[in-house]
Amino acid sequence: MAERDHDAVKRQRRRRRKVSRACVLSYVMTLVVLFRSEFRDANALIPHMPLASDGTSSAASATEQLLICNRTIFLPEGRGSEREELPRLHRNGTLLLNGDVLGRLGNVMRQLFHGLDMARDRKLSFAVTRTSPIGRQFVSDLHGLFPFLSEDQMESLFGFHFTDVGSRSYQNVSTFDVYYYGGGNAGDPVRGNLSIAQLVAIKSERHRVFLEVFRRMGSAMTSNDAKTNKLCRSIESTGIGSDPFTVIHSRSFKAEGRKQAQLDEVNNRIGVHPSGLIEHPPELIFNILKPLDMEEEKVFMISDGLSSSSANRLSTSKQFARTFQVVSDGDPYSDILLAVLSDVFIGNPLSTYSTLIAQIRYTLGLNLIFLHVRKTGDGAWETFCEEENCFYELHSV
Repeated sequence: MAERDHDAVKRQRRRRRKVSRACVLSYVMTLVVLFRSEFRDANALIPHMPLASDGTSSAASATEQLLICNRTIFLPEGRGSEREELPRLHRNGTLLLNGDVLGRLGNVMRQLFHGLDMARDRKLSFAVTRTSPIGRQFVSDLHGLFPFLSEDQMESLFGFHFTDVGSRSYQNVSTFDVYYYGGGNAGDPVRGNLSIAQLVAIKSERHRVFLEVFRRMGSAMTSNDAKTNKLCRSIESTGIGSDPFTVIHSRSFKAEGRKQAQLDEVNNRIGVHPSGLIEHPPELIFNILKPLDMEEEKVFMISDGLSSSSANRLSTSKQFARTFQVVSDGDPYSDILLAVLSDVFIGNPLSTYSTLIAQIRYTLGLNLIFLHVRKTGDGAWETFCEEENCFYELHSV
């Protein structure tokens, strides 16, 4: 695997050691060098944080701590003090979202965020028809992920409003249009047309939203709110306690009928190995975890339940027969929290569920995220595009 600089995992029964990895960034999109450098200058990368023994990132100078499912998250320096302004309610018009739902949880959250992005770029307020299929799904999924939020709080925190009354002055938009706003699948060339200011605004808005909802989640758990505590079911089912662990998200696109030609097109566009993070060969997972001193710790898999082949492969391997376990509860909301709280997250770059997890982890400073793997000329596995800015340039989230 490619090596990059980072602090060693601080573990309960092991001493710290420094492992250097040179992070290899690969951009498949045809972005000009000036664009990349200006974007990085405009919004500097968040540094990797050392992992604490409770499975979270930490820093001596961290300004805020969040207690989620009895695991402490130490926000990066300065991140806890960020209090960005809410989106403005523009007076010159309203963008109204109507229509059916496209996909499941990851897709639904993308439709919400992309609608907000479209409205911001057009200097419009964003509204959603409450009784439409997508409006009802927003309520259902936001309550599932953040049960401590009322509908009024959803509106004020995310920066939109529900309505059941249309108006001729509203600009109607479909779920299809918002889903593909700013690009569809990973590496979409449309992504390269976004300005530096748009990319910075997208990342800033994701930070604002996820920081605030996780602050409120921590407060709700501290208050022992029963609905919120149900989000801890997946992590409690593992019995992991405060020990370090890895989560793998397995997504079976072929099993749900996706055409291989379409998958190959996206994989080629972003430069990832076509089956590396589908089949999860044990040597790949081992090579990711060994430099992090995590190869002997527990590895949990969350999945769409459509295929068990990669789970069977890992559970019978010499590397992971003792440490691997499938989390079988199947609750997508508590599974997200399990993945967010892990020391290391290994996801699928074509999955909106994986990229939703990645957005939350980057916001909270939990930067050990691996979505992109490939093979070198000599056949060795390596990871690339691990930094947050590369993630936002490559993925339309």
